[in-house]
Amino acid sequence: MSLLRKYRAVDAPDDLPADDGPDEFVPRGILDASRLPLLDSAAPDSGWAKVFRVFRKKDGSLGNLNNSDAATPEQFQALLRHTRKRLANWPTGC
Repeated sequence: MSLLRKYRAVDAPDDLPADDGPDEFVPRGILDASRLPLLDSAAPDSGWAKVFRVFRKKDGSLGNLNNSDAATPEQFQALLRHTRKRLANWPTGC
């Protein structure tokens, strides 16, 4: 999660926007969408979640997958298995 605000070009210091607050920061990274209610209890049943980059269609399924950080539980488990395998084969002495 970014701890700093993004740089913004302004012509003068007085042109700086008001503090956007914590809603400006969106953690990025792949997450198991089935765990979203545990991470963001205010996540809507459809549309974009406010805290994470997760989009749900009206039927509750994942949508907008090219712009989302969500994975199905099966996809997330496959990613974990692949990561474990790669780490187990990591060369020593690095």
